[in-house]
Amino acid sequence: MLAAPAQQDHRGRRARNRGLAGEVQLLEVGILGDLPTLLPVRRNTLRAVPETTTETKRWICESCGFIYDPEEGDPDGGIAPGTAFEEIPDDWFCPVCGARKRDFTPYEG
Repeated sequence: MLAAPAQQDHRGRRARNRGLAGEVQLLEVGILGDLPTLLPVRRNTLRAVPETTTETKRWICESCGFIYDPEEGDPDGGIAPGTAFEEIPDDWFCPVCGARKRDFTPYEG
């Protein structure tokens, strides 16, 4: 991978990159059919993508404090262990106080 050489303006000073918001533009060799081609590559525009977590999120009943843990589920209420809260039917209710599913909030404890 090669960087384009710095250009100079008419006064002999190094010219500024007039590319995308002053970002460094690089060229990379690619293949288009059987012919090599030069493709613009913007290396400085990459942003970190949040990783998806496999962490199970627990939820707490705002009425009584019952904590729904996906690892345990609610076997008495027909919810198998390993069931994420989002997959529970909307007509499910708190096994302790009978509050509705919408009365639960994410538990950070």
